[in-house]
Amino acid sequence: MGQVREYLDLIKNFSGFASPGSVIGAHMLLIARKVLDFEVDEEIYVTCETTNCLPDAFQAICKSTIGNGRLNILDTGKMAVIINRKGMPGETVQALRIILDPEKTVNYPIIHEWYMNTRKVSAEEVNPELIRAGENLYSWYFVDVIVPEKEKKIIEICNLCNEPFIKRNELDLCPA
Repeated sequence: MGQVREYLDLIKNFSGFASPGSVIGAHMLLIARKVLDFEVDEEIYVTCETTNCLPDAFQAICKSTIGNGRLNILDTGKMAVIINRKGMPGETVQALRIILDPEKTVNYPIIHEWYMNTRKVSAEEVNPELIRAGENLYSWYFVDVIVPEKEKKIIEICNLCNEPFIKRNELDLCPA
């Protein structure tokens, strides 16, 4: 539990508050560190499957950010992550997918009510329960991830607004 509390301090310093999603992210990171055997200062890559506070933990603790390319968000609306080590472009690397498992949260009524949104549960009420439950709330399994090739940025001037933008399709117009 000491490591989680240390992580929560980092999260509080980063975002001002440890939300339930960030507490869950801290536990997910601990699970991944144990299963994949990496140190917190190693370059790891994270895909969060929600925008709801889960990404904060990875930004605060292991410095995986959208800006440095080590954090992606694929918003499926699930409290889940995929975590992997760095690999060479085109290489297949082993990753770990971790999910907050409702079949396990059902054993923790306050957490389950918060997770399933069946009752309004405050962070002050659910966070201590999340910390106490620890890794007992999660399921995980290995997945293969293909390390993407780094794309060269192509900068164009928009034909409508005359502002530069990163071209991501065949149009010569910015998305705005």
